[in-house]
Amino acid sequence: MTFWSSPALQPTRRRNFKVQLAGGGGYWWWVKTVSKPSFEVTTNEYQLVNHVLKYPGLVVWNDVTITMVDTGGKTKELLDAFKKSGYVYPDEGTQKGLAKNYGGSTSKHIIIEQYGASTTGTPIEKWKLANSFVKSISFGDLDYSSDDLVELQIIISYDWAELDGVSSSSASGSPSQQTDDSVPSNESTENNTPEDPRDNDTQLPRSDVSSEG
Repeated sequence: MTFWSSPALQPTRRRNFKVQLAGGGGYWWWVKTVSKPSFEVTTNEYQLVNHVLKYPGLVVWNDVTITMVDTGGKTKELLDAFKKSGYVYPDEGTQKGLAKNYGGSTSKHIIIEQYGASTTGTPIEKWKLANSFVKSISFGDLDYSSDDLVELQIIISYDWAELDGVSSSSASGSPSQQTDDSVPSNESTENNTPEDPRDNDTQLPRSDVSSEG
């Protein structure tokens, strides 16, 4: 038996996603993997006689990791974007300090879109990483004995993540590609009037009714 309850449901697939910087610039089609936003809630503990009581504290959003394939010039693009955020080499002049943005853009949000059956149409999830900035960049590893692609990795920090544009259906809008947990009913919905429990009294089999004489 499958883990979903209806053949009409379509579980989402990890490969159908897009990443972009809000405000334009196009999708980062060279992205290979991206971690979705997650958060943790800190706890405060207080002792009351022989008991320890826990209370929720602050919400801390965890960093997002983006892995991308180097297409030949991505290393320079990433470094230039980092410099536009305020990084300056020691011999290049006045140190301005890093700003809270990506690549000096006026938009401070990175967008992660997750799709259903295909990457066209409306995304089923659209995450906005608010006030995001680069925490670390890895420019990959080189290995003479390997033909693997060079991968770059960026770790993004942000203040919080907002989920927008949620759709319960896939990008094509087909009912056969639903992603919610509702189970379609095969029964007719023309008459939605609930059955009167008293009507059951008239539907008892004749064998359950004792006959005398």
